[in-house]
Amino acid sequence: MKKNFISLAAIALLLSACGTEGSRSFKTDRFGIDVDSRGYITGMWNLTRESRNFSPADQPSPLLSLYDEDLKRYYYPQKAVYRGVNIG
Repeated sequence: MKKNFISLAAIALLLSACGTEGSRSFKTDRFGIDVDSRGYITGMWNLTRESRNFSPADQPSPLLSLYDEDLKRYYYPQKAVYRGVNIG
């Protein structure tokens, strides 16, 4: 029962953070990743050299998915929102 409650709370939290923003890019000196508005990874690159996209377009790559052990079911993201925080 506690697992189900935690799973439902996590899903509710993710769904409450829904937004309409487009894809976002995150980069370090060596790595880049793009996440679309549904919460799926659309691109991953090695930025130290010119390289291919490591995230194939024909295979879904959710940034986060939840698994219910009792139902043996995955819950995939529907939307994703990034709210930047300035630390300084």
